[in-house]
Amino acid sequence: ANSVDGIFATGYPLSDGEILTPGSLSLPASFTTREPEQAGLALASQTLTITCANISGNGCDGVESTTPGVQSVNSSMCMGCAGPVSVAVLGVGHGNASRFGSTCLEAVHGVEVTCSPDGIPHVNGNMSTGVWNATGTCQADKGMGQGSCGCDVSNGDVTIPLGPWNLTAGSDRRCECAANGTVYPPAVWYNVSFTTADSFYNATVSNETCSVGNCTCDASGVSTDALGYCGCACELTAYYCSPSNCTCGDGSPKPLDGTPTGDAECNCGCVPVQETVEENHCECHRESCSDCHCDKVCTAGCAPDPCGFTNDTHGKVFTSTGGNNCTVQASCAGGFFGGRSFTALNSPVKANLKKDGVDLEQGYLTGHTANLASGSVAFPAVTVKRTASETKGYTLFYGVTNSTGSQVLLSVETPVFKVAANYFKVHQAASVGNTFLTAPEYLVGAQQTASLGAYNITLFEQDGATAITLVDSADGFTASLILLTATDGGHTVRYNTAGADVGRVSDGLEAHQAGVVTEKLQMEDGGHMGFELSVKGTFGVAFQIGIHLNSTLTVDKTRDAILQAKMTDDSGTVHLSPFSISPNSTVVHFGADDQVYSPDIYPKVVHQSAHMWESDVPGEGSGLPGSLVVHFVDSEGNDIKSA
Repeated sequence: ANSVDGIFATGYPLSDGEILTPGSLSLPASFTTREPEQAGLALASQTLTITCANISGNGCDGVESTTPGVQSVNSSMCMGCAGPVSVAVLGVGHGNASRFGSTCLEAVHGVEVTCSPDGIPHVNGNMSTGVWNATGTCQADKGMGQGSCGCDVSNGDVTIPLGPWNLTAGSDRRCECAANGTVYPPAVWYNVSFTTADSFYNATVSNETCSVGNCTCDASGVSTDALGYCGCACELTAYYCSPSNCTCGDGSPKPLDGTPTGDAECNCGCVPVQETVEENHCECHRESCSDCHCDKVCTAGCAPDPCGFTNDTHGKVFTSTGGNNCTVQASCAGGFFGGRSFTALNSPVKANLKKDGVDLEQGYLTGHTANLASGSVAFPAVTVKRTASETKGYTLFYGVTNSTGSQVLLSVETPVFKVAANYFKVHQAASVGNTFLTAPEYLVGAQQTASLGAYNITLFEQDGATAITLVDSADGFTASLILLTATDGGHTVRYNTAGADVGRVSDGLEAHQAGVVTEKLQMEDGGHMGFELSVKGTFGVAFQIGIHLNSTLTVDKTRDAILQAKMTDDSGTVHLSPFSISPNSTVVHFGADDQVYSPDIYPKVVHQSAHMWESDVPGEGSGLPGSLVVHFVDSEGNDIKSA
């Protein structure tokens, strides 16, 4: 069928004895999916079958509906045609067609005039409406044309001989014109090139009794005085070159020879120069005869009795009109409403996506449109795009698009399947490209807390580049975070996505969503998981944060993300490494009453003498009366204590 209406035979006028049975769009017997499917990864190929509506008694003049009917008779009919019936009229009518409207007769002008079956005149076997006579001459001696004036036998158009191709006025005469009119640029010429020789040092003397031969200069300009009293020195000397020091070929302004000559110190050379036709304003033209004319001698015409047809009110039965050899031919090229599979459906079939029963149409699909081929529609790569869910199910259904853009003949829905996100990216809230911490070091602020900045988690498809946007808190995606620190007091710490972590889990990491501390981050509408990070009651030189997305496709650590600091080492190389948390300041305490060390308050140095006979008394010396205690404090001056 050639129209979507043909599926239902909408608008088809039923004649007496014709009975309509509607068509159908059928899903395959089985619909298989992966569990779960991945956003951005094509589903398994699906093939649908479309069946025509059935109208009893279909065919053209008794020809069965399996083969479009064609008949050449004085009357022809087609029943049950899915779409308009094509009609062709053959014949030119009766009478001697060559005698109607023609002045080119054999007896007058000695030519033969005939008419084709469809009434087109021919003169001496050539399709033509007359005979023409050419007049005029060509000025061959002036290059105006070569040959004689002529006339086209079919319509009498003047045939003008053309002259040779020549350069137009204003063109550089070094350009050339080819036999086909192509313009060639001037030949390559050569321009001089040169380089100045390296600078060197010359020796000089200040003692007139010496000669420069008593002095030498090395490559860096350091002099050597052979006699020791000549006052040797070195002067920098350079050799300068100009175009006048070099020549190419014969030395003309644009030499064709690229052989360089000139001063050896200048390293003379020759550079080829290729000019373009545009630079030299080169064009080719050809002149033609100006006095060729064609005068019509006679007119050849055909005026047959025209053929036509009439049809019944439903446009199914056609009868020829006109001369006694006119025939009418009715055919149904698109096929018939015969209840069989479609073989020539012009309208596309589209897949539609539903998420949790909500129709998303094709907005989150690719590969969703296909055309009929051999009675079925194949969807080899329907792909769910930019949406995923851990809790909600998806279904597909199909429909045929009619001439108004609406979908008709909707199929049933497929079984429910899940679509999961394949990747996720943790990045700064200000920029999706910054997949690292906002700073390499943080200070402990008020209430023993170091603020690490605002971040976002974005879900991605199977390609790792296309963001998933149709997802919200009801889709069940959550994320967990872990803070690792070193165990040796140094920088040895690594959140290991391939095995056990190197380091120890540190308490104090807090994630804030909407101002509330949470152990699991929740997805927000629009496909984002925004949060702020802080660490409370701890500090150190090496930390890493590991993020795990709780999803059916991220059950192990291999897809986890790691938040680190962006660093630049001494060589200028940028890399990611653990970040540090530093106390706001350090305070020294001393004495039994825990006084704070300051410029005005400090411990007194004491002197003690040893009694050698008292074994429990240390030797004589000076020292502090007690130990010093260092306190690490936050911005409010309070000790940082482990959370």
